[in-house]
Amino acid sequence: MQLSIQRDNYKGHAKSPWLVVLPARLSPTGKRKYNRFATRAAAASYIASIRMHVKANGEKPVAMLPARLAADAAAACKLLEGSGLSLCDAVRQLLAAVHTQGVACAPFIPSGGAGGGGEVAATPAAAPLTLADILAKVAATKGHQSAATIRTRNTTCSTLFSRNPGLSSTPLELLTPEKIQAILDNTWPDAPTSWNGGRRQLHALFNWAIKRRMVRMENPVTCLEQRHVKEAEITALPPANLKKLFSACRPATADEIAAAAHITNHAAKRAAKADLTHLRPYIAVCAFAGMRPTECTRLRWQDIDFEDAIISVRAPNSKTGGQRHIEMHPTLAAWLRACRPADAAPTDLVTQDPSLNPNLSALRARAGFGGGKWQNDCLRHSYATYYLKARIGEIAQLQLNMGHRSAQLLYSRYVNMAGTTREMADKWWQILPETPPGERGCP
Repeated sequence: MQLSIQRDNYKGHAKSPWLVVLPARLSPTGKRKYNRFATRAAAASYIASIRMHVKANGEKPVAMLPARLAADAAAACKLLEGSGLSLCDAVRQLLAAVHTQGVACAPFIPSGGAGGGGEVAATPAAAPLTLADILAKVAATKGHQSAATIRTRNTTCSTLFSRNPGLSSTPLELLTPEKIQAILDNTWPDAPTSWNGGRRQLHALFNWAIKRRMVRMENPVTCLEQRHVKEAEITALPPANLKKLFSACRPATADEIAAAAHITNHAAKRAAKADLTHLRPYIAVCAFAGMRPTECTRLRWQDIDFEDAIISVRAPNSKTGGQRHIEMHPTLAAWLRACRPADAAPTDLVTQDPSLNPNLSALRARAGFGGGKWQNDCLRHSYATYYLKARIGEIAQLQLNMGHRSAQLLYSRYVNMAGTTREMADKWWQILPETPPGERGCP
């Protein structure tokens, strides 16, 4: 059975441009039926319902029901009048209670039978599973995940619940593709990246419950297409600007301390007056190894092998959960040797800073990159560009160094040769620490 969604651009159908053609063999009229929908998700949901019907009943006209079922449906709709529930909603709630909590369905006593009056002898049904229930169960079983993964899931769900009152207590069976799309649109109307993140988290929660047979349903998020995200172009940082960053890794001057008095944010004021010399190894690792910022904060001196020129990113410290080894360029080795404190233990962190984010903001401002002039992940992008431009190694090795599963992401997002020259790349890798004679390590 082939059903497809078509876009009808005729101006008369502007409010319902998505078209699904039901073939004659499935149509109750015996002729092709043209069904129009306001959203692509609604059209996809309709196709999913047709496929479920065909799977259960074969290729029979969808609307041709036995007289007995039609009478039951009419009676059920009569009972539901004024409740605000459709027949499908009522059935979903009942099935949710049956399948998720193991509640046995009490037999219905037909009208005129024992008990009279068509009353139903029913056992009180347990509450059906909700998104909040699934989130709690997932948290209890996935405590081994990284703190960043857990924080992202909790933050996303908290935002969804706060901006959509009643969502946390809505039974899973009632969350149709149309409702989920409306929820995502209401939560992030103009933020496609966040919209896609919310879709990803909801899809994972539904999948987790479905795989464990807590609910018997198809994942309603699957048919929702991700929003298109226009990637921001990140250009490589000029070598002169990297030198400014390293030069800003120093104690604050008297003028900078005086200027900090006008800063109202306490953390920013403290950072503006701080000695930022200890950030030199962090900047060096990001600029000359392309390590992710979070991975860099977990790096320890024992993970750096100066003899074999290798930096090991251990599995617990990796974003992807897999261990990898980064080749260490001689420039990075020189910076790390110069910046390693004389009393540093192998288990010490390379970047020991409980106030890293405020200090990095202060460092960039001190270097002249305040006021939104800095692009996030700029050093990681610059590393990838200058690595290839200077022909340090091949794309396959760069992919391993950066921890990507494919080279496609490198080409599409990280390598940007626009405006870069071989001379700039050579200068990037020639930026070395200036260590006074007799001095060992960073203060």
